[in-house]
Amino acid sequence: MPATTLKRLPEWEAGASGVISVQSVRVSTGSVTGSAQAEVTVTWPQAFPSTSYTVSAVVEEATAATDTLQVKKIVSRSATDCVVRVVNANASARTGTLHLVGISD
Repeated sequence: MPATTLKRLPEWEAGASGVISVQSVRVSTGSVTGSAQAEVTVTWPQAFPSTSYTVSAVVEEATAATDTLQVKKIVSRSATDCVVRVVNANASARTGTLHLVGISD
């Protein structure tokens, strides 16, 4: 489900502004150096109308037995992308997949 739109309210109550956008995307973290952080820029499939949207992000590691990669925070966002900070708590480099969902407010 890369991008979809939903009606939040009946048209007679909200008009065209009652439409919300829901988008999901997956991207690689790239190799995150041991005991370090990396900032990953994620581009949305379609631009949001503004920066007024909610982002949820989780990281999936390539090795199921480890849980050393963590999403620290959303660093910034624009209508077309957002930047996510990923922390590696392991001494060795790790790679994972970021899963993001964006919902317009």
